[in-house]
Amino acid sequence: GKTYKLLLSDGSKSTFGPSRKSPSWQADIPTHDNRETEKEEILEIPITSLKPSWVFGPSEEEQKMAKFDVSAMQELGLMLSLKLSDGSPNPVETFGQGTFPFSLKVSSIEAVPSSSTPPPKSEQ
Repeated sequence: GKTYKLLLSDGSKSTFGPSRKSPSWQADIPTHDNRETEKEEILEIPITSLKPSWVFGPSEEEQKMAKFDVSAMQELGLMLSLKLSDGSPNPVETFGQGTFPFSLKVSSIEAVPSSSTPPPKSEQ
């Protein structure tokens, strides 16, 4: 399988100026080759696992100031990238080499309460 990335962003397009301090937030999505079985995988990505990423890398100040604000997120993306969310290379085994086919079938994307949050109490 390939390792894709989930990206969340506040929608800012500029890489300079005041909006420069607004990173995209990324998490790796490891997959398995399920072409033969078409077995569906369910993956939960905790907000705490999202890593900030800047186009030209963060300054020390940007790194210290980066805070994930779920209410500011305006864009969601999925990508197959040469780099993993920690900035290290995506290995050939989970990225590919040369020209190659790839696909990622997504059935749904949903926000779910964290496992540390108790479920809402039902009224009786």
